[in-house]
This record gives sequence, C-alpha cells and structure tokens, in this order.
Amino acid sequence: MTRCALPGDVSGVLLADVRLINAPESASAARRIVKAVACAWGAAAVADRAELLVCELVANASKHAQDRLGTNLRLVVSRDDDRLRIEVHDANPALPRVRHGGLLEENGRGLLLAETLADRLGWQVLARGKAVYVELAAWPALPK
Repeated sequence: MTRCALPGDVSGVLLADVRLINAPESASAARRIVKAVACAWGAAAVADRAELLVCELVANASKHAQDRLGTNLRLVVSRDDDRLRIEVHDANPALPRVRHGGLLEENGRGLLLAETLADRLGWQVLARGKAVYVELAAWPALPK
C-alpha cells in the first residue's frame, strides 16, 4: 500500500528535488519553489527567511561551481522532524567558508548571512561536488 504524506503528517520527507541551470537567474526560480513548498507544507512562518537563504545558496553555488555556466545545480527541499532543510548541490568539491568581510566589501557575506538567519548551516562532500544546506525550525517538535 502506498501512503501519501500530508502536511504536518510525517518526518524525513523529500518535498522538492529540482535541477536548476547554473546561472544567477536561477536564484529567483529557487525562491519561488522554496516559498511554494514552505507555504504548502504549513511552514509559511519561515517562508521569507527560506526564500532569502536559498537565494544566497544558489548565488554562491553559481559563482563558485566548477561546472561552467549553463550546467545544472540541484535544489533539494525536505522535512526532517521539525526542520525545513534546503540544500543546493554543485560540482565543486571545495568546501565553502564563512567570511567576515569588511563593511566596504561588495561580496563575501552570503554564508555569514546564512549562518545568522538559519538555525543551522552546513555542507557535505558528495561523490561529485558538495551540498550546502540550511535548516529552519518550521514545525512544532513531533512527540517521541
């Protein structure tokens, strides 16, 4: 028997898995996807933060990915217990680092912003590249 997940019903659920063109313009598509998923799953309270965070992750991936422009990034949105998890995968195996740039620098604050606004920021090495992710507490904790 197949059981469909309903909003607020389960944990460990893949909510979206989307290929994005490796281009700065993909950030706006990622924002729309994340907002729609968050609102559909009853996490509207964190939708604005989720939009901003995915925009930063996609912009960073597009800028630093080894794939040349026009190739794919991957956006994965999932629910894990009370958290909304947003991952952006790219082909560059180099791990990111949070920079604490000066006030006059135009770039370099994306991960610092993500670290500040997310409940958790992290990354993991994949067989081909890496995934950078943020997590937001979006639902009440499930009873144990």
